[in-house]
Amino acid sequence: MSGHTTLRGLYAITDTHLIPRDRFVATVEAAVHGGATLVQLREKDTPRAEIVRLGRAVLEVTRRYGALLIVNDHPTIAKEIGADGVHVGREDPPVAETRATLSRNRIAVFPLSYLYTVCTGLLARMFSWPQLTTPRNFSDPIKI
Repeated sequence: MSGHTTLRGLYAITDTHLIPRDRFVATVEAAVHGGATLVQLREKDTPRAEIVRLGRAVLEVTRRYGALLIVNDHPTIAKEIGADGVHVGREDPPVAETRATLSRNRIAVFPLSYLYTVCTGLLARMFSWPQLTTPRNFSDPIKI
């Protein structure tokens, strides 16, 4: 995968609480066969060894259809199985650690709420916002 790929299409998020284990890989295959271009393997309460097993099985499917695989929460598992990237949140490894774990050509997905928190904090320290209102004459009616 190149460093500047535009992601388009359906983004499928898996969850073994919603997809029975005996149909998990087949369900993922149906999703990518139906047009999903990226699959996020989301396993919140699953032991590491099982995530690795599922990840390898799902990776075979995504490779066969030309889709990408993102592993949720575990940069080391994403690297170990050769996934295309990782999705991390506030409780997961920090950005710098995640980037150091993954190779340069892998995707690191951070939720907007995380980026919003980081950016808001930075902006608050970097800028002093002037009052943006100015006196105006509002007596003229607006004509449409």
